[in-house]
Amino acid sequence: MREGGPRRGRVPTNGPTTGVSGHRAISDVVGYVLVVSLVISVVGVVSVAGFSSLEDARYAEQAANAERAFDVLADNVGDVYADGAPSRGTEISLSDASLRTTGSVTVNVTARDTSTGDNFTLEKTAQPIVWRGERDTELVYTLGATLRAESDGGVVIEGTPSRYDTDRAVFRVVQTRAPPTQFGGTTVRVRAVHASSNVLLSEPTDRYDEIWLNVTTPRAAIWAQHLERYPNTVCSVGVVPGESTETVSCEFTDRDAVHVTLTRIDVEIEN
Repeated sequence: MREGGPRRGRVPTNGPTTGVSGHRAISDVVGYVLVVSLVISVVGVVSVAGFSSLEDARYAEQAANAERAFDVLADNVGDVYADGAPSRGTEISLSDASLRTTGSVTVNVTARDTSTGDNFTLEKTAQPIVWRGERDTELVYTLGATLRAESDGGVVIEGTPSRYDTDRAVFRVVQTRAPPTQFGGTTVRVRAVHASSNVLLSEPTDRYDEIWLNVTTPRAAIWAQHLERYPNTVCSVGVVPGESTETVSCEFTDRDAVHVTLTRIDVEIEN
């Protein structure tokens, strides 16, 4: 008989055991999956937001560059109608954009003497220079003014050379004439050539008691917003039946004098 207490035998097991190390392994796997999922989610969110921000920045820079180019264009055309330059050229880059002269704008200046029935009327049609970028943004040079038009509205960046003071109205009509053309995806040169300049009306007295300016254009609301800022000026916008254009009609009251000049400028665009 052997001395000592009974031996402790091994307890048989019928399946796998889950010890501390097993729990630790499962925890590591779960943690790894959570970390990977978090990383993927963060990368996805950052990628989407980052690409959107980059796209917005690229679009804003494109529009800003075009606006600077139209500032130069307006200055160069101003040299032609105001300073007597025979011609001026402006280069405009059209990367992911287009430039066209396919539309038209009609301007009408009317002065009436209601006591005698005498009228003065000038009506001309001009071809605006229109840059169109992404997201339907347009920059327009028309009648000596520069406009920016977007899907939700627009603004006159630089007004016409006309002056609408409290005591007189000076209409300097700049008529740009161009064949219908369109360019895109390249660099073009816009050449403005002086054709003629004429003083059509110079009345220093208050003979005309009604003075009107009408502009028929797809951007009538922008014109109205700009023109009605002048003193003693009331504007309204009406739809042209059957057309995609509207007419803004502005009446200038209490002016003691009215002057009207017309400058014709031929526009040539080439790449």
